[in-house]
Amino acid sequence: MAKGYAMESWRGKKGSNVFYRIANSSNAQKQGIRERNYEVSNPKTSAQAEQRMKVRAAANFYRQLSFILNRGVANLPYGQLTRNEFMSAALKLDVADIPAIHKNDIKAVPGRYLLSKGALPAVTIDGIDEDGNAMINSSQIYAVESWEGGQITQALFNSMTESGILKEGDQFTIVKVDEIGAFSVHSFIVKVGETIPSVLQKTPGDTTFYIPECSAAAIIISRKVGNGYQRSTSRMVISEEIINYRMGLYYGEDAVTAALQSYMKSASTSSDVDWPVDNGEGDFTVTQTFDSTYTLSGLTGVLTAFNGATIRVRRNAETGDLSGVYVRNTTEGLCVVDAATNSALYRANEPAYLTPNNVPALANLTKFNLDSSL
Repeated sequence: MAKGYAMESWRGKKGSNVFYRIANSSNAQKQGIRERNYEVSNPKTSAQAEQRMKVRAAANFYRQLSFILNRGVANLPYGQLTRNEFMSAALKLDVADIPAIHKNDIKAVPGRYLLSKGALPAVTIDGIDEDGNAMINSSQIYAVESWEGGQITQALFNSMTESGILKEGDQFTIVKVDEIGAFSVHSFIVKVGETIPSVLQKTPGDTTFYIPECSAAAIIISRKVGNGYQRSTSRMVISEEIINYRMGLYYGEDAVTAALQSYMKSASTSSDVDWPVDNGEGDFTVTQTFDSTYTLSGLTGVLTAFNGATIRVRRNAETGDLSGVYVRNTTEGLCVVDAATNSALYRANEPAYLTPNNVPALANLTKFNLDSSL
């Protein structure tokens, strides 16, 4: 059963049609309709298994830090578009940089994920030592020997801002995952008289800041600029050794091999897995998708010139599989969209544009027309 409300777009299945919502770059929503597909292939190639593992690991991680990740990209609206940016970056990571999550494992395990993206200079973590101390780069900020925790004194403020990275009024946010996998977030304002949370400590007899008892950590700097906020670009720093020892085997070749096998065991299915069936009460949830890219390859003959181009697509948030392709109106019909220019992909040859039907991986996907007024 499809459901909708006055002045809202419809979502769900009705007869042979599937109704869905399309969000553009301004977060405005439009109505989308496609023919319901009852036959969903599920080929279990190693490449697909790896992609699905990446999606599972990133989705688990995102759930733990959604309130941070939803607003982590400067100059991008909070919410779904920022989530899309996180997922897109997560899927580009090498498999060695993410936890080897089994198919049905819902545990959030840290990976080298991008937490924030912006133009502000960063305060970085040099690494996590064998005792679980995340050591902060002392050339960027440092403490004074007399400081023993608590409030920011004038002397401490001077040492923290000396490099020019931090400014008065900046928000200093610490994202920490402890040695048994518990996530926590701690923030303070860089200003004399403000209290620094105890999670940020100073090495005895030294001026180096560190975050204790970590398996992973990151620092995000935020600054109000005009009517919005800028961020530093921050990526999670992890200790594979501590994670494997305290949480379970999630890193290393053996962990990856075992996890990938869990995605390659089930056979093809004929159920409409992308669009869950009505639960009998008229309510259901449509599987989320997100903006992504796809690099063209393997095209031959007159289409060879399009190989290597990157186009805009959508992927299933649970599996990572292609679920849709963006198109624009051209003289040659609906054609794929260049990810770099957001215009129809163009080559100075015949044909000048490329239709999804000419690419086997795209031919049967839902088409999202960026020029449509529907």
